[in-house]
Amino acid sequence: MDTGFRIVASEIVVLNLAYSSYIKNVVLLDVMVVGSGYLLRVLAGALVIDVEMSPWLYTTIGLGALFIALGKRYSEFKAEEGTPGNQRLVLRKYSEPLLSQMITVTSTATLVAYSLYTFSAANVPANHSMMLTIPFVVFGLFRYLYLINQTTEAESPEMVIIKDPPLVVDLLLWGVTTGAVLALGR
Repeated sequence: MDTGFRIVASEIVVLNLAYSSYIKNVVLLDVMVVGSGYLLRVLAGALVIDVEMSPWLYTTIGLGALFIALGKRYSEFKAEEGTPGNQRLVLRKYSEPLLSQMITVTSTATLVAYSLYTFSAANVPANHSMMLTIPFVVFGLFRYLYLINQTTEAESPEMVIIKDPPLVVDLLLWGVTTGAVLALGR
């Protein structure tokens, strides 16, 4: 097993233990650690299959994971209806406007990072055709924003992603478009 993978796997274990024992109750750090956990998993996967990823793709994944984690907190906060902290103690330290502002920042940053990835990464077609996938990312971000603001379904992001028909179709179309761009653009 690769040394880099061992280091990242160890970091994931340490991060999970730290989160479970203390960080889950520290405002802001709680969602940042959740987001970084997903990013570390992607890094571990890239090390296992020995593929070099663009820094913009890592940035997109990290920001996207933070966006989803904040959306989950926002949904949990709204579900508590004026008495945050029954489900998670850290929710007492958040407010709806703060969560909303952080969601706005991370969704925007995610879109910018992904857009930069589509035309500046070394492993995408030089003709910038990967930019054709940007509308799917915009729709996915907007759909998730809709779900966290208009429904209570975003408390479980993994279920939203696989059970919301418009989001599932969007992900499939993004995958097909990405596959076609990469296959035809080389």
